[in-house]
Amino acid sequence: MKRRALLGVAATALASGCFGYGRYLSAPGGSVEFWNETEEPVSVHVRLDNDAGGVALDDTYEVAPESDREVEDAFGGGSYDATVSVNGGELTASDDLNVGSCSAIRFLVRIDADGLDLSQGYCD
Repeated sequence: MKRRALLGVAATALASGCFGYGRYLSAPGGSVEFWNETEEPVSVHVRLDNDAGGVALDDTYEVAPESDREVEDAFGGGSYDATVSVNGGELTASDDLNVGSCSAIRFLVRIDADGLDLSQGYCD
């Protein structure tokens, strides 16, 4: 009898993951991905303020020249006002970030010769 129960639980867990129900079992969240396409290292400050007035992320990251860097589990679900500045305010941009019910999402920060670009990836 215990074997049947174990097989039933295992089959349910497997089916939940296969059919997309897994997103309801974990809290939504996301990562910040930096792309530095310049020939100089950059210091990037990211601040994410949530709708409730709290701060989800307020930190500075160093990104090497012509490289990328990812900060995983940087924020949870919901909506955020995102403010990003490069090299102490040399470049500054703001954007609205909406995670919704995604299990994971990327907030993309691109630094290149034309300036600073912020965008949001799709649900993973």
